[in-house]
Amino acid sequence: MGQVHCFTPETQHTTHYWFGIAFPRALGDVGRQMAEDRIEWLKVPFETEDLPMLEAQEQNMNEFGDQRPVLLSGDSGGVKARRILDRLIAAEQSKAP
Repeated sequence: MGQVHCFTPETQHTTHYWFGIAFPRALGDVGRQMAEDRIEWLKVPFETEDLPMLEAQEQNMNEFGDQRPVLLSGDSGGVKARRILDRLIAAEQSKAP
């Protein structure tokens, strides 16, 4: 069995989530049905758990620049990168005519 999960940004606030599941061709229709069943099975937690959480997270992140969150070791790299980008963007915008 093979799986792929890809995220492709569409706009500043939207992203396409692509996923697929494959089984060996030797399984024929049985493999195709297994893949279709697993995709339907994955859609439920994504649509009822992951998607609402991601939407709420994005809403909270809109106000992130004003917050100074406590950094956990696993979060620090991403937060620091975002802060650097915010500073670079602000510097670039201050030079604009």
